[in-house]
Amino acid sequence: MSQCCGSFSSGMESDANNSLQTKLSATTARLDQNIPNPSNNSSSISYNIPLRFHNAQLMITDALGHILKTYSITQSGPGKQIINQCLASRL
Repeated sequence: MSQCCGSFSSGMESDANNSLQTKLSATTARLDQNIPNPSNNSSSISYNIPLRFHNAQLMITDALGHILKTYSITQSGPGKQIINQCLASRL
C-alpha cells in the first residue's frame, strides 16, 4: 500500500527482506558510491565483504586511475570508510 511521500510494507515482508539481506550479506560483495558525490570536505564509502573473505583492500584513485590511498579491511561483513578532507579534495 502506498502513501503520500512514502510506502508501507507488512511485517512479514520486512522479516523476509531481513532474512534475504542477511543471506546476501554473508555471500555478496558490495561497494557503494561515495557520499557525498562529488565530495567536498570528506566522503564516506559503505561496503560489504562476504563472510568467506577475511582481508580486502579499498583503493582510492583519481580520475586518471592513480592510486591515492589504500585502506586495508580485515573484517568481513558490512563496513564504512571515511575519507578525510585532504584526500577527498583530490578526487
